[in-house]
Amino acid sequence: MIGRPTGYLDAAVLYDSALTCDEPSADCGAMIEIWPSAKDATDRAAYIQKNLKEIPMLGTEYDYTFDSALLRVNGKLKPSTATRFNALFGGTPYTP
Repeated sequence: MIGRPTGYLDAAVLYDSALTCDEPSADCGAMIEIWPSAKDATDRAAYIQKNLKEIPMLGTEYDYTFDSALLRVNGKLKPSTATRFNALFGGTPYTP
């Protein structure tokens, strides 16, 4: 999605030693996506949460937004870990 007309502008992967992953993504711990607007970031969080709710086998994640940035924390991590990631990020938990 990065660099595509409807995708995010930039991204960073945050690795957590509690998880292993094969390629850079939120599966590694957490990911920050930078979108063109705050609405785009919120829309992306809504899209992710909708899909996770409809297809439970995809797993879970904690989503937080801050302006045009979206923090995605892997749901395999403890809620306290997600809270610590967000404390550094400064976002608001996404709630539908």
